[in-house]
Amino acid sequence: MLAEKSKIGCVSFLTVFVILLFQLNGLSAQGKSTEKRLRLSQEALSGPGLCCKDIYPPQSRSSDTSGLRSKFLKRDPTANQIVSGTLINYNINDFALVSGRGFVSTEKFAYRVLSAIRQLGYTPPIDSGMRPGQALLNKFQRLNRLPVTDVVTKELLLVIDDQLAQSEALDALEGPRFPLYSFLTSDIPLNEASREHFARLLAATFKALPEQLAPFTQENFLNFYRQQLPYFVAKTSSATTASSDAVCDINYYPEYGNDCKLRANNVITLSAGEFEVVGTLFHEYAHWLDGNLFAALPGTARGRIPTLGFYSISYDTSQGSVQADSRTYYPLRRGESAVATEFVGAYARGAELLIEGVPKYTPFEDFAESFGLYVNGGRIFRQLAATDSYLKQKYDWLKANVFAGVEYDTGAVGSIKMLRGRPTARANFAFNVNDFGRVDEGHVFNYQFPRLTMARK
Repeated sequence: MLAEKSKIGCVSFLTVFVILLFQLNGLSAQGKSTEKRLRLSQEALSGPGLCCKDIYPPQSRSSDTSGLRSKFLKRDPTANQIVSGTLINYNINDFALVSGRGFVSTEKFAYRVLSAIRQLGYTPPIDSGMRPGQALLNKFQRLNRLPVTDVVTKELLLVIDDQLAQSEALDALEGPRFPLYSFLTSDIPLNEASREHFARLLAATFKALPEQLAPFTQENFLNFYRQQLPYFVAKTSSATTASSDAVCDINYYPEYGNDCKLRANNVITLSAGEFEVVGTLFHEYAHWLDGNLFAALPGTARGRIPTLGFYSISYDTSQGSVQADSRTYYPLRRGESAVATEFVGAYARGAELLIEGVPKYTPFEDFAESFGLYVNGGRIFRQLAATDSYLKQKYDWLKANVFAGVEYDTGAVGSIKMLRGRPTARANFAFNVNDFGRVDEGHVFNYQFPRLTMARK
């Protein structure tokens, strides 16, 4: 078994000071403001006083003539020129991404601005038009009551910088404690988020799950990545011999290609927001847990949930057909028309295959998508279940058989109506469950998954 104890036992004085004063006064994952203050544990306040300085050195606005204090911005020459007033009218469309028109460089400062905004939990709007970068910038401006424009101003940068400095303090504290931290690539593409930030995002994702579902060990998470996201892991690594820099999540760092090889510093689309990255992780982790897909693996959570009972709600599991791809396909109990009401989204129906004249489907996507919405959009799932008995059966099955009674106070039910107003609406008016967050112009992910109920012992 791989094991590595966290070596973080300290934070710099300023980091402690920032976190003690830090208050999450932005929008919550449900679109509401929160007045909760973050507190440091006694463990975080103990230990030698030098271990964290190399992650994020102490910074002070008063001692920095640029006026910037986040590590991500303060050392960037373009950011300093804008703040000092020597560069004006810098346009966000210097990152010249136009939907459907090929690759563009991520080495522009404009992309760095968008990367900073994504690190603060802002998700690109579902209707970003031809200029997705500008659409994301404008969303940030509106929600922070800044002038809505395509220009990157001093006022804008100072607002981003202030929020980012607070986020970096949490990155430095929480990121290195994630069990897989030492295996995450340290070769970060220019203008992308730090390894500490990505590790913090992973930690927040898996800590949202009941402990029995997500053992917080290197063995569990490295095996999960190797099996479910194999293109994100260097081929030379294994569950027992992996070296550092073995994991490079392509979904988070699009400049990487397969086998942890840097492809190029360019993109063809604006990277997904962190809410979407989390949604993908929940989806893939649900597959990892699915006992109808995988046998149990000692030391991990693989195959821990027998899912045939869940499958049987919408699929006739007595009519399974194993195919050459080793997957079992089942017919829908109530036909294709049921997709519009008893699935959380169109993707949940699964892949279709015509077998001896009968359309059959892979049911494991239904489990994975429902699992994701249960955590990321608990309120939404309960609202949908209130109007469809089959969705209620699925919600109740997950509550009893997967989450041991835990329920989540996440998601904004207003997004249901927003999706229903879209011309491309399909099953429950979502393609996948991430759409319930992306459709809400006011949605900002705050890395928290508040619970309504605690797990049964």
